[in-house]
Amino acid sequence: MNVKILTASALLAPFMIAAASLEVVSPKDGATMPTLSDGQKAYLAMPHKERIAYFASKACRKKMAALRWYPKRVRLEWKGGAPGASYRVSVKRVPDGREFFAHEGTNTFVEVENLEIARDYEWTVSAGEERLCSHFSTEGQAPRLMHIHGVPNARDLGGRIGLGGRRVQQGMVFRTTGLNDNATTVRYKRRELEKAGKITPEMRAKEKKIKDHIAKYKGYLADPGKFPRSHRGWQAWSKRHPSATVSEYFKMRIEDDKRHLERVFHVAKKRIPGKNRLDAATKRYLGEVLGIRSEIDLRSDNECYGMTGSPIGPSVKWFHYSSSAYASMQKERGREAFKKVFSVFLDEKNYPIVFHCISGQDRTGSVAFILNGLLGVSEEELYLDWETTGFWNPHTTFCHERCFDRLVDGFNEKVKGANLHEKIENYVLSLGFTKADIEKFRTLMLE
Repeated sequence: MNVKILTASALLAPFMIAAASLEVVSPKDGATMPTLSDGQKAYLAMPHKERIAYFASKACRKKMAALRWYPKRVRLEWKGGAPGASYRVSVKRVPDGREFFAHEGTNTFVEVENLEIARDYEWTVSAGEERLCSHFSTEGQAPRLMHIHGVPNARDLGGRIGLGGRRVQQGMVFRTTGLNDNATTVRYKRRELEKAGKITPEMRAKEKKIKDHIAKYKGYLADPGKFPRSHRGWQAWSKRHPSATVSEYFKMRIEDDKRHLERVFHVAKKRIPGKNRLDAATKRYLGEVLGIRSEIDLRSDNECYGMTGSPIGPSVKWFHYSSSAYASMQKERGREAFKKVFSVFLDEKNYPIVFHCISGQDRTGSVAFILNGLLGVSEEELYLDWETTGFWNPHTTFCHERCFDRLVDGFNEKVKGANLHEKIENYVLSLGFTKADIEKFRTLMLE
């Protein structure tokens, strides 16, 4: 009788599962992946007039904001490897080989966000001695939206096409909301000011002046025929509202004056510094992954009360230049603020830079408009960059008529030049900068 002796490996063979070779599931090698959702792209592709009307509609703005300000993630998926294997995934930019993303875990997929647009990437998966390598590219449609925890309405200033068909560099300048909350101001009530004897003669004089102004417009509202149609304010307002009546103008002015009246007695009792919006992981992401070296804070002294440096940390230079927005960019305060801001962009040691106000839309949008204009970004793209905030802010008070149109009108009416781009350049030159300064900025920012 023959007896066959089985080894341990032979005994276990029927129960062993061979490790399958690693294999790409998606994206296929060489695929081009979107970084914007279909809904985001649909809005950005609308014809100009249709898009402006959509932006002005309350219902449409709710739909737009529902799309969110996040970028579309790219899902990297594979199969194979031993059961329960641990996989290390790495995503690197091509051709510089800079690692953009790294992750280790047991899942056979990862989702990557905040990818640069119009960029080639190599991704690898390692499991023990096995290694998989594949490639994909990202679509070239701006904007490069950014998902930064605690900091909404964030995006890269770069990615759009500028002078000579060159793309604006990505990873150099970012625009966001505030990195910390505004300081809280606790104010006296009117009766408290009276009791404490804190109402000054200047306050009373200002109060009387505004009340007289309100009374004057109420008089015009009762008898519109007495209103001089050559009034400069009416002339400017009626250009933006060609179908409006003088009665509508009076009502608008009265409401504005009532708001001004409230501010007369805005006296601070105490201020509480704003809370940092950044957790430890976000600080690391901004400082180490994005490599932020400088932060330009466009908020007022009151909003920044108690601040002495960047919320990111002491390694980041904090430039605090209280700025203006829209039509006020043509006034002395707005011009002086932008002069200081632009000086930061002329020092290559300051890059990468993040700039913001509190919402990242008005003061931030006005600065972004000038910077992109200097780089030769098309007028339509200047509109789209500003409108992108609509993926975050659903309120129709943030609209072209009240905001962006006043920014464009300020340059068209106050600055000489054959076109908007020339006017933007002449505006910057009028602040004391030279053509060499502007060319240096373009050299730094254009691929």
